[in-house]
Amino acid sequence: MENKQWTIGDSVVVKPGVTDPDMDGDISGWQGRIIAINEDQDPVTVGIKWDSLTLKSIPSEQIVKCEEEGLSWSEMNLYASEVVPAFACDTPADVAATIQEFELLHNWQHPRGEQGKGVQETTITIRHASNPLDSFVLGQGQDCQAESPTFDACLSSYPPPVNQLLTYGDIGSRLPDTWPNYLELGLGLEHIPDLIRMVADKQLNEADIDDVAGWAPMHAYRALGQLQTERAIEPLLSLFNLFRKINDFAMEELPYVFAMIGPVALPETAEYIANSSHNEWARICAIECVEKIGLAWSEAHSECVAILIAQLEFFEENDYEVNTFLIEALVELQAMEAAPLIERAFVADRVEEFIIGNWDDIQVRLGMKSAEEVEEKRTREREERRHRQEMAFPSIKDDGMGYARTSPQISYKTSYKSEAGIRKKTKNKMAKQSRKKNRKR
Repeated sequence: MENKQWTIGDSVVVKPGVTDPDMDGDISGWQGRIIAINEDQDPVTVGIKWDSLTLKSIPSEQIVKCEEEGLSWSEMNLYASEVVPAFACDTPADVAATIQEFELLHNWQHPRGEQGKGVQETTITIRHASNPLDSFVLGQGQDCQAESPTFDACLSSYPPPVNQLLTYGDIGSRLPDTWPNYLELGLGLEHIPDLIRMVADKQLNEADIDDVAGWAPMHAYRALGQLQTERAIEPLLSLFNLFRKINDFAMEELPYVFAMIGPVALPETAEYIANSSHNEWARICAIECVEKIGLAWSEAHSECVAILIAQLEFFEENDYEVNTFLIEALVELQAMEAAPLIERAFVADRVEEFIIGNWDDIQVRLGMKSAEEVEEKRTREREERRHRQEMAFPSIKDDGMGYARTSPQISYKTSYKSEAGIRKKTKNKMAKQSRKKNRKR
């Protein structure tokens, strides 16, 4: 992004794949505010002061290392091209309070010299106190007891009733109708900032699958969906690239969350889909968000179809998978008006047919042809191929290989239903495998 588009105070988030220029750790998704624009440097750099949510996610060990090396842990200079605009999730006052709290904590925990060693030994002893909250009060949340490390570390980071989500554990069924009613906990609009912070919490998202608190971000975004809050749209979209690397469950459930939020999410979601700089599977998740909104809100059906058609118009430039899921969404929405465009994408060979079938299959699903018509067409095509083979290799008839044997007659309706199920499983498997590959990049 050009530096002229930035101003002091703008909220920004670090792009995927960006690393700490001093310590080389991944800082993808870190968020803060611009405090300086260095136009005299080429390329242009910006100074960023991290927001309170990011500061609270920085491991204690990293803060200590920065202190020892004389580096700032609350600020960082990055190339202007390494950040994008973001939705502010806190206030400058929150940042100042967090920095003050951390400075007091780490000045006490890590004084220099022999005194420092003595204090650290005392801290280690206190960390094993019987009350798990004692260790956090003394700043040891990052190094708490092994049986529930993330829970102990985060319990005091979130106010009640938000902190109750840390105890919910496995999310269970993916279907929204089976989700708990999180609002019964007393969650309201005043808890939205903490829920957003929990969704983005790096420590929770990277927790071991056996750690009960590691499921909290998923319970948090479900709660945001049930609150139907517009304020969650941009923060959740900004996390799609992160979730597609580490959380298959989130990629399956976020479309339902957006459907709960409703049509108000469509403008920003459409912009996200149109931005080819996002990973293809993150864009596909956004496409499914539009699909689910269109299915859940009849008054938004036309707008959802228009968004999907507008993006499919670029089928020559789109990734094959993006085209495929655009078509899948349009078919699920029964968008007959999109049929000519869908056919063009198939003719141009820009669709993954093994996921959704061929143009004939799409016409059946749209009601343009009957299953019987397509089966008759395929039978004719098989007979024509057989005839051409017999003409080209006449001796095959008499070679004793039983060429004249006929294939079992299978009802097209039955086989089509079976194939549809296989395609759906293949689609889900393909998405998961691709995201697993992305983890290794």
